[in-house]
Amino acid sequence: MTEAQGSTMKWTSLVLFNAFALFTTLSQAQTPATRSEEIKFAPGTSSTTVTATIKGYDTVDYTLEAKEGQEMTIKLEPMPSSLVFTVSAPGASEAMDNASMVTDFSRRLPASGKYVIRVGLMRNDARRNIAKKYSLAVTIK
Repeated sequence: MTEAQGSTMKWTSLVLFNAFALFTTLSQAQTPATRSEEIKFAPGTSSTTVTATIKGYDTVDYTLEAKEGQEMTIKLEPMPSSLVFTVSAPGASEAMDNASMVTDFSRRLPASGKYVIRVGLMRNDARRNIAKKYSLAVTIK
């Protein structure tokens, strides 16, 4: 191998390494994140409101303990918007309801345990990496 060929190989390797490093950094920066928060009610109350912001393909999982037969009511604002939420029962592999096109959710709970309310953005705003501020009001009776 000549000195010129060796220099070209080193340069090519350096360029490829840097391109790979840049691609890896960009792909990691756009990886959706799921944040998890526990919802707790103040003593003597049965409802609370959480205010937050969500961006792009990120999601937030709000968890709370509830008992079979209780009524869960959820209101996500602002509506209508590109915000969506699902509610999953304890141990369920699928969401109970996809409330993407309604302003609220009210349902008698089928089981006791930890419920998950997942908030996210519809694809049209998620792919544009839009940030949306929202409030999530949750009541258990």
